[in-house]
Amino acid sequence: MMKTAAVAALALALSGCTSQAPVTITKTVTVTTEAAPPKSNLPTLSDLYGTCKLDGLMQVVLGDGGSTLSFEMPAYPIETLTVTVDQAVCVALGLEMPSSVNAKIAATGYGDPTASESWENVTLTWKISDKGATTFIYEMAT
Repeated sequence: MMKTAAVAALALALSGCTSQAPVTITKTVTVTTEAAPPKSNLPTLSDLYGTCKLDGLMQVVLGDGGSTLSFEMPAYPIETLTVTVDQAVCVALGLEMPSSVNAKIAATGYGDPTASESWENVTLTWKISDKGATTFIYEMAT
């Protein structure tokens, strides 16, 4: 009766016979380390505050050392006093807001609960009041 080499080696090992050459078993192990997240190439909120001309407008706050930008866009903006649609779009484009977030903002109705979404190192929270004013709060992790 013929035995395969593996069965013969096993039989020899179990019988205590050491006439076989030692067998080396190797195993490849792959270790992955968690790399630091890539640094964002987005402009800072302080940069956008200037670029989008938000300085001096009513109900615009650049706070927390520049890591938070909040503003209210009234239903009927008053140019030079309040944030306009163009200025709100300037901030959104500057932060590369995903189209999915834009769609969620567009789907928000008057009086809906406060909503929030995140991408890269940005979190946006928004709410539309019963009177149609939209509050945006951008937070940027440093």
